Amino acid sequence: MHALVRWTVGGTLALALATPLRAAGEFVLGAGLGTSEVGTACTDNDDPALSRRCDTTSSGHKLFAGYRWLDPESGLAAGLEVFHADFGAMEFEGEIDAVPVAGRAAASGTGLVGTVEVPILKRWSLLAKLGACRWQVDARAGRIGEAPVYTKRPSGVGLAGGLGAAYQIADHLALRLEAEGVGGVGDDNILQDDVVVLASIGLAVSF
Repeated sequence: MHALVRWTVGGTLALALATPLRAAGEFVLGAGLGTSEVGTACTDNDDPALSRRCDTTSSGHKLFAGYRWLDPESGLAAGLEVFHADFGAMEFEGEIDAVPVAGRAAASGTGLVGTVEVPILKRWSLLAKLGACRWQVDARAGRIGEAPVYTKRPSGVGLAGGLGAAYQIADHLALRLEAEGVGGVGDDNILQDDVVVLASIGLAVSF
């Protein structure tokens, strides 16, 4: 996995550096809010801990900053972005040995992605990104109504990617609609190497 992540990050750097030297550069700052899907644990109908309630849909947000190169002739853009995302949490209730239990697992991550933007209409462009993310899960569980007796915080590195569209509101302000995810999140007990996804709407400022 680490070799694959190194290859991916190296590829994004090469992509950015391969942009024509005549391209103009600019910094980008932005944020987004949306809904998230934290894993697929609720599909496990045989787990007694999930028997009462299981919800992997949550709300999330992200912050990002980067630099991109713009080709004035084609309108193509390539860049690098650093991001931090809060993917929200999956929550559950159930019974283990007739004891009512409840818990939650919150996921977040910080990563680096290479970005490519392709213009399709006068103000619209398609956006794609690929890179790596350092993720962390904060899991807590216990008897309902009592303090959690189980806590765990696994972390690791996974592939990050996304697709979206950008609408240029003004010369230095764009609206972004994106769906992005991180793979390999969790361990054998928490989310079980799952995928977390964030669908967001946000703004990006360039300068």
